[in-house]
Amino acid sequence: MTALMLSYGGTAAGIRGQTGQRMSARSYRPGPAVGVRRGRREEVRCGSEDGAASAGAETSLWGRVSEKVFGQAKLDRAKLASIGTSCLLSYGAVSNVNAITLLIIAWVTFGKVEGLSPMAPGMWPKYLAAYGVLYATVGSLLRPARVALAISITPFFDRIVDFFRGRFSVSKPVAFGMTVFCVNVCGSCSYLAFGLLLATTVTGTPLFHLG
Repeated sequence: MTALMLSYGGTAAGIRGQTGQRMSARSYRPGPAVGVRRGRREEVRCGSEDGAASAGAETSLWGRVSEKVFGQAKLDRAKLASIGTSCLLSYGAVSNVNAITLLIIAWVTFGKVEGLSPMAPGMWPKYLAAYGVLYATVGSLLRPARVALAISITPFFDRIVDFFRGRFSVSKPVAFGMTVFCVNVCGSCSYLAFGLLLATTVTGTPLFHLG
């Protein structure tokens, strides 16, 4: 009888123990793991929001306009290089013309405002500051137009390179270098000299500091 009661008591205790384990398993909630998962979700959400904010900040009004006009492709030298080396050559020439034109405009404007040539004593830093502002504003706005113009005149530079190759029986790299020297170096220097002389003569602004 005593053995039967002990057996019954052990069975009941085992059932209660198993039931308690199942109830504990149901009621158990892993606090730290949930916190980690929630933390990760918060990090992902914050990262997405930061990325969206950065993208919105980078997309300026002019950026949206240029994407509408010139497409969404990035306008840089790597993009031009994928079109061809002559396109890089034409972009260099167009950029030189753009920079020199802005230099001449800044020179004439500075002469009108100050009444002195930028080469006068103490005037050169002021002129460089004025030119820097003009280039950073107008020059940046004209950058997509420079790329479009460079692409459109690339066949012209292809013909120049082919002319030098046929005329002097040289390789393409040599003909490319000759084109760079003739157009981008000599042409740019000539445009700078004659452009400044003509603009200062027409507007009556001083080109050099005399006396």
